[in-house]
Amino acid sequence: MKHFLKENFSYIKSITITLLLQALIYFTLNIILKNHIILKTSFNIPLIKWMIFIYNSWYPLVFYISYLIYKDNNNLYKKLIFTMILGFLMSHITFIIYPSSIVRNDILVNNFIDFVIYVTYKFDNPVNCLPSIHALVCYILIYYTLKSNLSLKRKIILNIYLFLIILSTLFVHQHIPIDLLLALLYSLISIITIRKLYPKLKETLKFLF
Repeated sequence: MKHFLKENFSYIKSITITLLLQALIYFTLNIILKNHIILKTSFNIPLIKWMIFIYNSWYPLVFYISYLIYKDNNNLYKKLIFTMILGFLMSHITFIIYPSSIVRNDILVNNFIDFVIYVTYKFDNPVNCLPSIHALVCYILIYYTLKSNLSLKRKIILNIYLFLIILSTLFVHQHIPIDLLLALLYSLISIITIRKLYPKLKETLKFLF
């Protein structure tokens, strides 16, 4: 373990700072922002209960894929971190300007899956949904996974799973389609922007690594 920490200190430092700050800001905004605008959709999206496990696997998968990219290409990994940070920044500004919420049904706990959904709902309130942070990061990871030198088989498996996480945000009733569309737009803007600004950011934000 000591050898792993020493060998991968740059990765652990950068990914922890990035995701921890995002989580702290996100959940703080969830508490302090009021007068949320209720988002609605005309689509009748069913609740697919087993997808809650896919939805909740988001954090471990973000750490895992980020690590694979870090080991594959350090410059590509730094671009990934910068892209996530910019995406988070744009999302948090949107939450402040346009605090949003969705209405979801109460869950009656009759089995273990119901319990997992109930606990998830308790910790993850249906506010500040536009855009979906889950989807935003998945889109970004899909792009950087495809840019990496990972094997084709691994790329296919990882990207299918990332796409399932994006779908799970709908089918566990945490988001509606417009949340995913704005997340896609923000991910594209972030990717293109970082591609142009990377040489400067690599020097000015090198403390992250």
